[in-house]
Amino acid sequence: MMKKLLVCFLTILCCVERVKAEVSLAPPVQGEFEFQIKRLHEQEDWQNDAKDIPFEALKGQKKNVTEWHETESLLDFEKWRALRAKKDQWPQWEEFDRMRKFDEQLGEVISCSGSCYVHRGLKKGKVTYRSLIQEGDELETQKDSYLWILLLDGSLVRLAPQTSISFNEVNILDKEVFFFLRLQKGYFYLKPRTTKEEKFEHLLDTDQVFYPLKHLSSNMEFYQNQKGFLEMESFSLKVLYEKTNELIRKNNKWLNKKSKYLLLAPNVSMMTQGSDVHMLHLEGGHSYLKTLKNQPDSHNRFYYRGYQGQISRKLDEDKWLDISPSGKSITPYQGSDLHMLSFPVTRITSILHYRETRLKEKYQNLLKSDLVGSDFAKAFGHRKWGEEQGMHVDYLVDYHRRNETTNLFSLKKVLAEEVLLGNIVQNYYAKAMDAYLARQNTRDSLKRKSTAYMDELQLRTWILRNGK
Repeated sequence: MMKKLLVCFLTILCCVERVKAEVSLAPPVQGEFEFQIKRLHEQEDWQNDAKDIPFEALKGQKKNVTEWHETESLLDFEKWRALRAKKDQWPQWEEFDRMRKFDEQLGEVISCSGSCYVHRGLKKGKVTYRSLIQEGDELETQKDSYLWILLLDGSLVRLAPQTSISFNEVNILDKEVFFFLRLQKGYFYLKPRTTKEEKFEHLLDTDQVFYPLKHLSSNMEFYQNQKGFLEMESFSLKVLYEKTNELIRKNNKWLNKKSKYLLLAPNVSMMTQGSDVHMLHLEGGHSYLKTLKNQPDSHNRFYYRGYQGQISRKLDEDKWLDISPSGKSITPYQGSDLHMLSFPVTRITSILHYRETRLKEKYQNLLKSDLVGSDFAKAFGHRKWGEEQGMHVDYLVDYHRRNETTNLFSLKKVLAEEVLLGNIVQNYYAKAMDAYLARQNTRDSLKRKSTAYMDELQLRTWILRNGK
């Protein structure tokens, strides 16, 4: 026992003496000490000054442009040095890099009934009321799901169930807004904004599958409660029309930009302006188009698939057209099963009221602004396009005509059978029709009338609980 205690004592004594020796050998920290060689960090041509970097981050963009997910280029010194040498030869690299990588906002979600998703890069997430939509986003609806979207110029887009569409591009000019959309599958409806006011009809909105909207004043029930007008549905409906038309008149005073669209599907390329558009595409099969003129200067042009030159034709209006799977022929559709697709969008006063409200609240400054160049980009997060837009659109039309032609040949090898129209059409409007008929049957019920007796707090709670 004594032997073990002696060994422990000697061990502790040695440790103490060693610490004392190390402390006595350490010199006192006095004066200036250089831990790096000056030539490695103090050469003038290696230093950066804030005033030498004139381009600032765009609105909604991070200041740091480093691609942190590209770890290989960050950790490889040789690759970094080669990239750094190229950047040093081009002083404007950061400005162009920011413009190239920045995805501009196109609009927002008004309402989703069911399950609606956005694919943004490798990420996927659900969208709901006022979810933002950016360039490159792919919106998708599941079975029995519908989606209304508001674009920044006031255009409306409605997706039917089992539909996928990509919002590829938005370009803002002084007197024009350009959109580039591609339909992968399914059916969608495009309604550009017009200056026309809505004509009053004592009839319910036809797209009741979205009722009620989460935006309180866009619902008819909000006006049932005003000034003691109880159970007077005709009065509240008329007030909603009047409020909508009042907003349209006010927005017409400052909104003077025209809207143009490049719409794509695997076998469809079309330029449209001033027309409502219905487009349906069956995977690996036919596409169906219908355009409705809603502006005096409307025009619609279809571009055939193929490699040899650009062949196009003007589209006939107010009739369904059948585009072959190859995209090389277009004929009038003889069936009657597509006519019901347009019924849900016959009367959409609540949606139009929301559109006009959001235009005034959110997009007015963007669309009215006279700023140009980097000032416009810093203020609103969008690039202001000029004369180069015409050449850009010509390139998009020609490039995608050739590219989609190649894709069609490849698609034939992947899809064993062509998808036929058959009973698929009913899936695009069945739930919407059920919702409209159910609302018609319950419009006189006590439960429906009870909203007229709610105060504003109760009405807001009802909207939040039932809104979509």
